[in-house]
Amino acid sequence: MLIDKRSVIDIVWQYSRFYGERLSDCERLFENEEGYAALILLFEITENICKFAAGNYEEKFQIIVDKLHKQDVISSKVKNFLSDAPYSVRKIRNKFAHANLFLKGIVKEEKGKDIFYAFSENETCLLIYDMYSTIVFNILKNIYALNKSDEIDKQLDAFNLKVVTLTKEQKIMMNGIDKDDYIKMVSLGISEDKILQMSENY
Repeated sequence: MLIDKRSVIDIVWQYSRFYGERLSDCERLFENEEGYAALILLFEITENICKFAAGNYEEKFQIIVDKLHKQDVISSKVKNFLSDAPYSVRKIRNKFAHANLFLKGIVKEEKGKDIFYAFSENETCLLIYDMYSTIVFNILKNIYALNKSDEIDKQLDAFNLKVVTLTKEQKIMMNGIDKDDYIKMVSLGISEDKILQMSENY
């Protein structure tokens, strides 16, 4: 089994008080239901600790993860989780930094139906943090301790997340704007961006 996050914080703190405290901050933000802040801080800490371990703060995160893999610090499955998979830490982080958060998100099956969770929603950030944090904490602990773990690889074998992008029209419909009303607004010269903005507060 993976060790609990409180124990990871205590171990990391022995190597770096700064990063131990930042991991503690992540948990505090999550417990206060500040999902966006908790998730972004988790992503930043992950990149910084990896760069610290690689002794290189100049290269892109993807290159740093490749380097750690070649140095046998992390396994192929951890490399995939941190950098390569569609749901990797790097790719999710990039979407939060560069994408339209109202249109991008994850899909989870609930009661036989696919439910879309937009990255713009705090509930989504809390959900992603809850799914990722224990695995990420344990990866970071192992990077500090230079200790690869078969247990993390076993957890990653079962890990998957479906990341999707909606069209503006799809999201507008999902937000409750009637198709006929949408067509009428477009015919009046109202842009899709404006309609989307209106629908988010519908």
